[in-house]
Amino acid sequence: VFHLSGNAIDNATANQWTVRDAGVPNNMTLLGTFIDNCALGLGNGQYAIGAFDQLGNARALAPVELLDGAEVFYLTLAAQHGNGERLALRLLNTESGVQTDLGTTLDYEADRHTGDLDRPFAIEISEETCLQLQPAVTVSGLTAFPTLFTDGFTLAYQAEMEDSDATVTLSNIWGQVVLTATWNLEEGHNQQRINLTGKGLAAGIYTVELRTNGQHESIKLVKSN
Repeated sequence: VFHLSGNAIDNATANQWTVRDAGVPNNMTLLGTFIDNCALGLGNGQYAIGAFDQLGNARALAPVELLDGAEVFYLTLAAQHGNGERLALRLLNTESGVQTDLGTTLDYEADRHTGDLDRPFAIEISEETCLQLQPAVTVSGLTAFPTLFTDGFTLAYQAEMEDSDATVTLSNIWGQVVLTATWNLEEGHNQQRINLTGKGLAAGIYTVELRTNGQHESIKLVKSN
């Protein structure tokens, strides 16, 4: 028998195809895991998963926990508006309070049990979600933060030569350059704020590129609404 602390899992064994909740009628239960291609370590105690209604109200919250090396969660949903209510799944950073939409929805259905320890409901972490969940990203000496920005972001770069000019470009997912800037680097640590206020950039994934002294580094960031 397996037990997840803080969750009402009864009799959830590896050879069962149905996970039963604590006996409350009309509940919907969901046992799931993540296809985490970016190795974020969601089961480190810092994250919870929640189901939210169309008004943004949390209908259920549960911690993401490690079980036999897998990142798993168990949600119990109580009926409020009847069958068919659509709920969005979001990841919640319990330290910062930041919510990240997972691009996954489910429709409430009373007495429905979805997923078990042998075949959990799987949520794939997209590239955009990976970027949003990382506070900063570093590639070969170039660091950008925050990875989820609204009106700008900061670049940090460790230069080997002083008085070298670098070119910074920002491109959208179609490869269109939406910003070009020159950055005069000094030997050692350099930091530069890139201000995008008033640029009218659409939400989505953008690529930051830095070229200097024959070197080329690129980093992906996410623009939010």
